[in-house]
Amino acid sequence: MKVICRFNSLTTFTFYLFYNCMEAKKQSKKLFLIRHGKANEFSPNQTDRERPLERAGVIETKNTLQRCTELNEVDLILSSDASRAFETAIIAAQSVNYPEIEILVKSKLYLADEYMLLDEIASLSDEYHTVVLVGHNPGLTDLANRFMLRPVSGMPTSSIFGFSLNINTWTNIYDAACAKPTFVVSSTDKNQSFF
Repeated sequence: MKVICRFNSLTTFTFYLFYNCMEAKKQSKKLFLIRHGKANEFSPNQTDRERPLERAGVIETKNTLQRCTELNEVDLILSSDASRAFETAIIAAQSVNYPEIEILVKSKLYLADEYMLLDEIASLSDEYHTVVLVGHNPGLTDLANRFMLRPVSGMPTSSIFGFSLNINTWTNIYDAACAKPTFVVSSTDKNQSFF
């Protein structure tokens, strides 16, 4: 059956387009996966969780975020409780004017596998449309590969994978397909970035 819409004025038509664009925007969720920046080497004086970003990791993360122009409005930043991940999350928050105090830190995300990450995402409120998840390999890479047409062997430190997903509720993340992938590799390897 063919449906024909008739509009009384240009104003009505403009409102119709605006409303439908806004509704379409609400229908999809955006997920950005960020692997933490390069951390200090292992030391007998600290646990793996306590290892902070090294100076090069801070610079690389800032540069990568600056190049990721699609990451501009964020509703939630979720981070592992490892120092290197939380410091990366703070840099991400600063780059998009997200309040650092509102970063949601979860110990479950520390070295979480793909399925633990999916469970955390699925539990999110649908008020969040754009979510940033800062974590670790191999879980992040495995999660990213669910949405990639061509799997990757690993996310480098400070890299960002962004996905526009064909879901309107996070509980459907398990069956989500990627509508539009974006990938920014670490800032030292500019040849592998694309949008």
